[in-house]
Amino acid sequence: MGHWSAGLDFADLDRAVDEASDHSFAFLSRLVSAPSALGGEAPALDLFAAQLRELGFTTRKVFLGDDLGTDPRAGVPQEVAGERYNVVGTLGPSTGRSLLLNGHMDVVPAT
Repeated sequence: MGHWSAGLDFADLDRAVDEASDHSFAFLSRLVSAPSALGGEAPALDLFAAQLRELGFTTRKVFLGDDLGTDPRAGVPQEVAGERYNVVGTLGPSTGRSLLLNGHMDVVPAT
């Protein structure tokens, strides 16, 4: 194992995962049940933001500009209609090292 594992007790980590698993699976069940089709993902995003706040995060919505789809720096062109947004959650101090987790929320409905 690398230096990152020094001092970690993996048995404690396993116990912590086991203790949180029921809550985690319940949240996952609610999340996959929430509407999240492309352009209508607000219910899933709001559920996600509420979960972050329950865990002690501060959340905010970052609204997508109407011109995002034409910006070459935005990656794959997308249509942005209505009030679409991303959720940003922060925890801890605003200085020092940071960890960024980025996820994908919208889905394409089954045909």
